[in-house]
Amino acid sequence: MYASLADMVERYGEVELLRLSVIDGPTPEDIADLRVEARVSRAIATAGDIVDSYLRKRYSTPLATPPASIVEATCVLARHWLSTSGSVNPSDSVTTAVAQTRAWLGRIATGDVTIEGLAPVAQSAAARVSDRPKIYEPGAGGMW
Repeated sequence: MYASLADMVERYGEVELLRLSVIDGPTPEDIADLRVEARVSRAIATAGDIVDSYLRKRYSTPLATPPASIVEATCVLARHWLSTSGSVNPSDSVTTAVAQTRAWLGRIATGDVTIEGLAPVAQSAAARVSDRPKIYEPGAGGMW
């Protein structure tokens, strides 16, 4: 995983994560509540899968040591995932951040943006076409 519960708390605070962590029932009082940990871990795993779907076009995934920008992107996507379930709806700032993050990841996938310190994987060659002499010629002396 590219992020942790501690990364999420550092960026968004305990109150926000407690608010987003439970779909039904009372809001947990402690960030160490197993419901919080489980739900945030699922969100981070889902976000990591999304990040990998962009990165694998250019880099070998999963990244062994993700740079801070990938940790940030994962947290943004995880927060959005948490914000779109139950009776909670994402705020405009969360929606904007996700759109910007996906656009940035898309630029990585196309090669417009690179991640410092990571070597892109060798791009596979395009399909090869070989031209051979025709066996049959159309017209008077040919088969067709």
